[in-house]
Amino acid sequence: METTTMVKAVPGKEHERLGVFVGKWRTEGQTIAGADAPAVQIVSSDIYEWLPGNFFVVHRWDSTIGDVKAAGIEIIGYDAAHGTYRTHFFDNDGNAGSEELTARDRTWMWIGKQVMGSEWHRCTSVV
Repeated sequence: METTTMVKAVPGKEHERLGVFVGKWRTEGQTIAGADAPAVQIVSSDIYEWLPGNFFVVHRWDSTIGDVKAAGIEIIGYDAAHGTYRTHFFDNDGNAGSEELTARDRTWMWIGKQVMGSEWHRCTSVV
């Protein structure tokens, strides 16, 4: 009879780097004006916490974008197969999406195509 030994996965430095988000945040910013829409203010209450195992961070938000209420959930993690950070999110308007994250020092940038009703979506955060 063969015996299989299970090796427990351990979060690496790529995963630990996500810890910078963990906590409760008040986010403020604005959209960028486009040909069809003016810039509007964004105010959000955000909670980031580790999913058990410390490989992924769960982000819940409750926001106002201009006069529109927005809420949702996002899972942020490291995709070892592609060597990138990825996010998958779902919101109260039925939107779902995935974005790639890049990190340079304390600056993180979310970039996605066909996200939340826009052709391109980009968000930059300094943490």
